[in-house]
Parts: sequence; C-alpha cells; structure tokens
Amino acid sequence: MKEIADLIMNYGIGVICIVYFMYFNSTTMKTLLNTMNEMKQSLVLFNERLENIENKIDKTKKKKSGE
Repeated sequence: MKEIADLIMNYGIGVICIVYFMYFNSTTMKTLLNTMNEMKQSLVLFNERLENIENKIDKTKKKKSGE
C-alpha cells in the first residue's frame, strides 16, 4: 500500500508541476509577450522621431554652411 501511495505522490507532483508550468506559460508569459510587443512599438516610434530630428538638424546645418 505504501508503494502505491508513493507512486501516486511521485506522479501527482509531476502532474502538478506540468499543470503549473502550463498555467504559468499561458498567463504570465502571454502578458510578458504583450508587454514586449508594446515596448517594441514604442521603440520603433522613438527611433523614427529621433531620425526626423536628426534629418532636420542636418538640413539646418547644410543651409547654414551653404549660405
């Protein structure tokens, strides 16, 4: 009887771990993925704005040096 209880306990813990990791993956990791995608979009917009500012500065410098 003790062996059966040990088998159930060993496999039960394994199943609990698998269920926990599946839950963790479907909730926390999904949230993390969404957050990372939002950060990526923000960084792309930030990079575009910086490029626009650099282009304006370059145009201003060219106009001043050309005058």
